Amino acid sequence: MLSGSERGRTVVAVLGLFTVATVWVLWPLARHGADHILDVHRFYGGAGWLLASDPWLYMWVLGWDTHALLSAPTRLFHANIFHPAPLTLALSDHLLGYWPLFAPFYLATGNPVAGYAATLLLSFVLSGAAMCWLVRHWTGSWAAGVVAGFVFAFAPWRLSQLAHMQLLGLYGLPLVLLFWDRSLESGRVRDLAGLGGAFLVQCLCSYYLAYCTVIVTATYAAITALRARPGRVIRATVALGLGAAAFTLTSLPYVWVRASGLVAEPRPAAQVASVPSWRVYVSPIAIGPAIHPYQGRVALALAGVGLVAAMLRRERHAKRVVALAAILVAGYLLALGPSRAGPSLYDWLCRWLPGFSMTRVPARFVIVVAFSVAGLAGIGWAVGVGRLPAAVTWTLSAALCALLAWDLGLTRFTLPVTPVGALPPVYGWLAEHGAGRPLLELPVRSWRGDLVGNLREQRYAWASIRHWLPHLSGRSGYFPPSYDLILPMARRLPDPAALDALVSLTGLHWIVVHGDDMRWDDRPMEGLELASTFGSDRVYRVNRRPSADWQAELVRRLGGSGESATFAGAPLRPLPSRDLRADFTRVDLPQRSPPRLAVPATITVRNRGRRTWPGLALATDRLVLLRTQWRDSDGRRVGPAALPALRLTADVPPGEEVSVSAMVPVPPAPGRYRLVVRSMQGGRVGGRAARVLEVVGS
Repeated sequence: MLSGSERGRTVVAVLGLFTVATVWVLWPLARHGADHILDVHRFYGGAGWLLASDPWLYMWVLGWDTHALLSAPTRLFHANIFHPAPLTLALSDHLLGYWPLFAPFYLATGNPVAGYAATLLLSFVLSGAAMCWLVRHWTGSWAAGVVAGFVFAFAPWRLSQLAHMQLLGLYGLPLVLLFWDRSLESGRVRDLAGLGGAFLVQCLCSYYLAYCTVIVTATYAAITALRARPGRVIRATVALGLGAAAFTLTSLPYVWVRASGLVAEPRPAAQVASVPSWRVYVSPIAIGPAIHPYQGRVALALAGVGLVAAMLRRERHAKRVVALAAILVAGYLLALGPSRAGPSLYDWLCRWLPGFSMTRVPARFVIVVAFSVAGLAGIGWAVGVGRLPAAVTWTLSAALCALLAWDLGLTRFTLPVTPVGALPPVYGWLAEHGAGRPLLELPVRSWRGDLVGNLREQRYAWASIRHWLPHLSGRSGYFPPSYDLILPMARRLPDPAALDALVSLTGLHWIVVHGDDMRWDDRPMEGLELASTFGSDRVYRVNRRPSADWQAELVRRLGGSGESATFAGAPLRPLPSRDLRADFTRVDLPQRSPPRLAVPATITVRNRGRRTWPGLALATDRLVLLRTQWRDSDGRRVGPAALPALRLTADVPPGEEVSVSAMVPVPPAPGRYRLVVRSMQGGRVGGRAARVLEVVGS
């Protein structure tokens, strides 16, 4: 039994060991973390655009957590993006489990980049150390714990997920099992408190990790509770229940968001990646842009030794090995994802475990497999060196870690980083003069799948750390319906009608135009007053009195209230085809474009029907939309397969016109194509128009 001072020195030694290993593996992040982040484009290649926004998202979330918890904790989930939508933090992970790591560095430096880098590094250090302590508890061997911690902390799946920090903080899960064991062994209050606290902190890191924690804990507890004292099992279960209850309270905003319809249930096609074969666990093959299920041949061999030896020798931790084997099987089945042949474990949990269907990437459940492999590998190493002298054990363990580093690819791993520039001075001006009024930054994204615009709007949200003004745009895991309502109007600015609708719906007061990224008319504009200029960045004050006040009604509808009319009062009802007839008085396209880009389109359409076209509402199935598609010279439809439906920026009475501006993705191959535009409501078609575009080059 270690004394208090010896235990403290051991803790420091373990943390120091994994700190050194983490700094080495993730170099040069420790050196440049104050002003550099992961260069996702160099790290992921062509897939980098899909992940480029994520580090900025996590910095913004953690910055918002800090701001809200220290200023207005009850407003935590009412984040400053997608104004005026409520509970917008609940459109993505809140990352509260990382906040104790992030906040001290952020508050000490005022630098969210430094706080983010420290959090990322500590997630590796603490995950490895926690697994080390768990395996040491199981085997009595610190050397076996170090090996298990090394396998766990630096598994290929972790390194491949560096852009997804919400998946990396697994420092609570090993402690859950550790305190569960201690609670069954001693029943001490401090162990019960540690059990509930570790479970809560781990679940607060992210919802993927929460589901992993529930699966691992439930499997391990069910098996290891056999033949334990019933009273201690009950007390340990109550401790877990208290942690789960606290986590449930923080999850209520997510329940409300889903119940109100702000987050749509994903369709099965939305599950984008699974692990289709056991072969990828034993060969370094990537699944998708950022999933590496490879466990390492050396680690798998050690896990096999631990599994076989424990079962043959029937050692005291054989029950734990059975639990780890069951956890491994569960993780493997979950990573297979939905099944077309019949019900799978993933399908069953989607049906019965609340919220589980929102896990859109089943391949991430390799986390569960990796946890089991690391634990079994530690047990296997303890079996192999259990009777050797300490000096020999540590020498062999050091050599084994070197072999693991080679097998896991750590000796060949390089981490590219890219500098984060200083915030432009316009954000300092907004912090001083913004007065808490709503802000819109231009340009906004051109369409929902616009990856460049996606990154740009995430950078806007990240920069709002400087001023925390309510922001009309943003980026998150999901988008509220109000975003699709507001976006077409933002693209039409400085059009007076679009500005009036935006002010009516959101109370918009500030517009920042980033002139390097878009053209903007410098002439005086109705309703806008130039407030300040910073190079190409211009700040406009909106001084237009709105024709209506729809903001409260918009929030009410976002809360789940039904819609029977548009905000301007037009009935939301099906129109006969004769009332969808349209004159397309203007369809502007460039004459030529390279393939796979997007071209600006301005479409002006007149309502030739006898009833008003509904345009200003959230329910798109009852609005009149402009549907677009490309056709080749033979009249056949060509890709892109899913062109965006264009929303009207106003209700359109009979005989009146409305203009819509958008960026339209062009076909991928050279040729002459016609962009066909139709006015539609549901499946009913009104008028149509077409314009020719020549796609040139390659």
